[in-house]
Amino acid sequence: MPLTGTAPLTVTFADLSSGIGVTQWSWLWDFGDSGTSNKQNPTHVYKAAGTYTVKLTVSNSQESSTKEKQVVVNPAKPVADFQANPSSGTVPLTVTFTYKQSGGTPTNFTWDFGDGQTSDKESPPPHAYNTAGTYTVKLTVSNSQGSSTKQASVVVSLPQVKADFKSDPKGGGELPLTVKFTDKSSGGPTSWTWDFGDGQSYSGQSPPPHTYKIRGNFTVKLTVRNAANSSTATQTIVVQLPSCGNPKRVAAVSEETPPGFCPDGFVLKGIKCIGSYCDDMELLCCPYMEGQDSSATWQQWSSFVSEEQKYGYSTNTGFVFGIKCRGSHCDDVSMWVKATPNLTNAGQCYFKSFFSEDTPEDMCPPGEYVAGMKFTGHHSDNVSLYCCKGK
Repeated sequence: MPLTGTAPLTVTFADLSSGIGVTQWSWLWDFGDSGTSNKQNPTHVYKAAGTYTVKLTVSNSQESSTKEKQVVVNPAKPVADFQANPSSGTVPLTVTFTYKQSGGTPTNFTWDFGDGQTSDKESPPPHAYNTAGTYTVKLTVSNSQGSSTKQASVVVSLPQVKADFKSDPKGGGELPLTVKFTDKSSGGPTSWTWDFGDGQSYSGQSPPPHTYKIRGNFTVKLTVRNAANSSTATQTIVVQLPSCGNPKRVAAVSEETPPGFCPDGFVLKGIKCIGSYCDDMELLCCPYMEGQDSSATWQQWSSFVSEEQKYGYSTNTGFVFGIKCRGSHCDDVSMWVKATPNLTNAGQCYFKSFFSEDTPEDMCPPGEYVAGMKFTGHHSDNVSLYCCKGK
């Protein structure tokens, strides 16, 4: 009956040979796995499963004899063990799983990666996780002696989003300013919220080009989010008034300046006194917002009977395009305006004084245009106007 055991199997062999009248013997053991021994009673370890034929040959000076027996080594029950590298990270995460033999020799491997995918390879190919979550990975190994299972967790998280964007043109420009904003965020955002700083907003990754219609410094914010976190990036867009190009001086030769006194596309920039009764004056300078609207209709402001024409006396939606003297010394004045949308509000206007007979072209800062006038003296005869072309 063969000797049977489980690998690794340690066997002690005992010599039971017999003979008469001979005392000098020699022994040669062949353990069947390439191992040998010359000892009478050796011990041998079988590391691998299998059936081994063991031979003992004893001999003396006169004769020899050989005896064979079988040793059956059964495989040990396997012990499941493995390593995941890496065991955590952000999507998409690729993990390499490596079987670690720690006992027995498996004949079957079953990997369960926790996401519905499996493999029956000892060394499965690298496995990709494309969705955040905690996955329980199981390895079951088996042979004829039984099976064993080990499990471990792989943690896959969403990346931390970081907001970023590009603006073109960068930093700002002159009115009217159209800016293209391009998302440059990282980390896999799933939502985008744009705040253009002028009361307008947009939800989505790619907003349409945005037009700024008033001057100022606008803080643009992009907030991006995913299930892990949110992030906000900001940029400042500086919107400036357009510069004045090709100023034109036009003289008033009568007491009435017709509505078309400044050519189409020009707005009032300054005033020069021609006569001897031009005392101290102040000009009301208002920001130019959107340029000339050739389709707009002419409007005549109601005349005012005091010496001060206040901003918004009749309308605040136009530019001054002419002045009409009603008294013999231009005491009563009416204003002609050409209506245009989105003129700045009165809070952005201011009075600026001058004390000579000539208003220089830069009386109002570049891009700001005369929108009214204030008499502080009693006599203004003839006037001529500076007209500055808008963009």
